[in-house]
Amino acid sequence: MVIHQEFITFIKTVFMKTKSLIILACISFTTLGIYSCSKLKSLLQYNLNMQTASYSFTIPITSDTSKVNSLGNVSLSYNIDSFIKASTSNVLGLSNITSAKVNSVVFTLQNPDTANNFANIQNATVTFTSNASNTPYTLGGISNNPDVYAYTLNLQVDSTQNLISYISPTTNQFNYSISAKLRRPTTDTLNCTVTVQFSVHVQG
Repeated sequence: MVIHQEFITFIKTVFMKTKSLIILACISFTTLGIYSCSKLKSLLQYNLNMQTASYSFTIPITSDTSKVNSLGNVSLSYNIDSFIKASTSNVLGLSNITSAKVNSVVFTLQNPDTANNFANIQNATVTFTSNASNTPYTLGGISNNPDVYAYTLNLQVDSTQNLISYISPTTNQFNYSISAKLRRPTTDTLNCTVTVQFSVHVQG
């Protein structure tokens, strides 16, 4: 059986056109998929509770009630980028932070007694800096602390203040300073833990 050259040419032309349409369709679907994934990522947003500090320190015996005394200074490392990635299944990271606000600052005594507890403290503050900003910011404070026995102390915080200037792609160091004015001297050292929690908002 003889196959005419015109028929062969026709078959080749149909094949090439079909192949081009398939390639074009694949490119279109791939591009659409990339666009859809990118668009979906941009819609993702999370509010994450981030605890950068939970550390223990010793409050020394203090007899001076006339001035504000330093109770402790500490520097801690914290990988914010790893925290965000772990919380968002590696979809978002540090570069996606739009805000960072302090949620709470809480002190807890491990060995209080009737003569040595938070009733001894009249007022207290916690300030912090980071390797992104060395300008001290007061995370929380309390004035006229009630003169009643207590082993926990919740400082008042401004949860509306955006502290994103203290966070950058290289931020991994946080420095905390604790100070207080006593209403009564302490007669024994006190083991204390302070916990600082932030709320960070991330968006794709």
